[in-house]
Amino acid sequence: SSHYWLSSNSLSLAIPTQLGQLGQLSYGFGVYDNKIGGTIPTELAQMTGIQQYFDLKQNSLTGPIPTEFGNLAALNTYFRLQHNSLDSTVPTELGNIPLYVDQTLNNNRLTGTVPTEIGQSGMIKQGVYFNSNSLTGTLPTQLGNVNLYNYMKFHSNKLSGAIPTQLGNLERLATGFNLTMNKLCSDVPTEVEALSSGLAAGEFLINEGNDLGTDCCHSLPDVYTCSPSPAPTVMPTYWCDDGAYMASDGTCTTCAIGRYRFNNDTIYSKWTRNNEWMSNCTLCPAGTYNVKTGQSACISCANGKTSSDDRASCTDCWP
Repeated sequence: SSHYWLSSNSLSLAIPTQLGQLGQLSYGFGVYDNKIGGTIPTELAQMTGIQQYFDLKQNSLTGPIPTEFGNLAALNTYFRLQHNSLDSTVPTELGNIPLYVDQTLNNNRLTGTVPTEIGQSGMIKQGVYFNSNSLTGTLPTQLGNVNLYNYMKFHSNKLSGAIPTQLGNLERLATGFNLTMNKLCSDVPTEVEALSSGLAAGEFLINEGNDLGTDCCHSLPDVYTCSPSPAPTVMPTYWCDDGAYMASDGTCTTCAIGRYRFNNDTIYSKWTRNNEWMSNCTLCPAGTYNVKTGQSACISCANGKTSSDDRASCTDCWP
């Protein structure tokens, strides 16, 4: 037999360990969209000849993801365990599966970090779905090696730290990118922000539920340590460096995301020191944006896009 398929029934018993003896399967194994409970038998990893799909999604499975699944070295299409109640860490061995389509583990109770091995092969093309779990730690830089065309979803976890610059390598991503509802911090890398130009409006999602634009040591002081802050610089003259404005106490303050300031000291004078123009940063003009603080100029949106009201991103123009 080439495949074993019992999907979309109302099966509610545990998966028999004897199914692991179906070593002759070559196409796929799918018992998804049922009510199957219990844990996943490690014996299923004996189906090493499966090439197309391994699908247990939308059941009531609990417990760990067997590390033995790393032995499914012939599986090259998709591996799906989403919408269960699996509560282990993500085994590093899953990086051994040479998938070309997607790896889908979303909507479980998975904990621990995202294994660096997931991105090392660079073979997954359709989607990486790890959203709606309880994953912690930082996003691996190796995810930038994945040759994705459609989705990367890590939203609704407990991930922290800065967004890796390497994710900007996902230049072929054309459908969706979602990192919202985590604990991500620091500035958004320009390379990552550039991915928004290849996605439809509303499909580049990173800001909601994060603390982007704020140093991680301020957002997560229990995890990151700030470098000692230098004493405020009181300007002996009447100007600040580019990307900053002069506060009322005479100190220079960095411009926020979406704003800029180019300080031409030739137009500064004692007469203008307390002028309102000197004591604020300027909102980026329409059609431009900034994703970093302390900028002296704004970035033009790509053709067919316009800036958001806060000038922190660009979205598709209305027809």
